[in-house]
Amino acid sequence: MSNVGPESAYIKWVAEAAPVGRDGSLWVAWLVRDIVDDLGTRTQFLAYLGGRPRVTTDLQFEISELYPHVEVDWDSIKQSLESRRPQTDVNGLSDDEIAMRFRELAHEQGMSVQDIASRVHIEPRNILQETETLVRTAGNRERFERTSGSVFAYLAENHPEYAYGVMKVRLLLQGDHETLERLLADEPSGFSVDSARRRRRHWSTALITHMDAMRDSAD
Repeated sequence: MSNVGPESAYIKWVAEAAPVGRDGSLWVAWLVRDIVDDLGTRTQFLAYLGGRPRVTTDLQFEISELYPHVEVDWDSIKQSLESRRPQTDVNGLSDDEIAMRFRELAHEQGMSVQDIASRVHIEPRNILQETETLVRTAGNRERFERTSGSVFAYLAENHPEYAYGVMKVRLLLQGDHETLERLLADEPSGFSVDSARRRRRHWSTALITHMDAMRDSAD
C-alpha cells in the first residue's frame, strides 16, 4: 500500500449503535477515500460494508460504475478486512518513515489523515497535509538527507511545527496514548506573540527529548 494517495480507497471502521434490545455498539466497515482540496482533507464514504464485510463482484462493479476515477486495490482491501489489524509495526519505523508514510499507516488503522489530525490536536492549519506535500515532492527527500542527515532532522531544524506534528502522529499510531496526552496537556495556548514563542520553545524541547530517546533506542 505504499502508493496510497488522497484518491485511493481504504477501509474505515466506525462504531454504530447496536440494534434495539442489544447494549453497546457494533463496529462496521465502510469503503472510504480522502478528498483534498482548498478546504483541507475530508473523508468521503463510498460504500457501507457492515459488520461482516466481504468484497463481492457486485461491490466491485458498483464502485467502478459510481466512482470510476477512484483507485481501489481490492487485494489490499480484502487483506484489511480479513486482518482488521495494522499491517505495520509502527514502533519499528524511523521518524523519516513516519513522515513519509503517515497517510498509509493511518489507513491501515482505519483512520484518515483528518482523523489523526483531530486526535492529536493539529489545527487550525492543515499541518499534516502541508508536511505530506513537502516531504513527498520529488527530490526533496534526497535534498533533506544531504542537508540535515534525515528528513525528520530537516523538519526539526526548518519546520519544527511539522516535525512536532509528525512526532504526535507517531505516538498515536504506535498506541502511546499516555505520552501523547501529557504532551497535549503541556502545549501552550493563546494567540499572542508571547504564546507563539512559548509554543516554539515547547516544540523544540519536545523534539530534542524525542530525538534523544530515538537515538538511545537505536544504540
